Amino acid sequence: MSARNYYKRWVEHQGGTIYTGRQVRRHGIDSVVREAYEIAGDGADAIYVTVDIDVLELGYVAGTGATTPEGLHPTDLCEALFFLGQQPKVAIVDFVEHDPVRDVATITGRTLTSAFLTFLAGLFLRLKDGWRGYEDTPLDEELELADRKLVGQTGAADGAGEVPGGGTDVPSAGSLARSAPA
Repeated sequence: MSARNYYKRWVEHQGGTIYTGRQVRRHGIDSVVREAYEIAGDGADAIYVTVDIDVLELGYVAGTGATTPEGLHPTDLCEALFFLGQQPKVAIVDFVEHDPVRDVATITGRTLTSAFLTFLAGLFLRLKDGWRGYEDTPLDEELELADRKLVGQTGAADGAGEVPGGGTDVPSAGSLARSAPA
């Protein structure tokens, strides 16, 4: 029996839940992390999240002592942390098992930094009630509204913004594109 199999069986015998990389690939990280959050939060006031960096595939974490080819992709870790950052019961997150001496080209350190920043992005959304720092209006609608506003502000109705030959002195984006030299 391998050490990993022994520990998995021991944790399950104690009432814990472990999801394997294979389960994550089969069910998707969104499904797995939501289920794990519900299990961890059942009857708890707060959840402490520990990320053992060797959960990732060995190609992404040379700077740890226990890499495995069966690990997760860093994108899966970031998606999980973004979700967890938004959850009200998550009180703290930490990252363990980084060994800078073994870290080739700081790949592991960069991956950890990205994962932590992704958690903070989720936390930002939680603390700001979902505000993402920009308006939800699609850009083309915003440009059209701004174009209408500019034309309306020229005073074309009273003749103040008119130019010889008719029209106004505020060109639209479309007229600029049509009048550009070839």
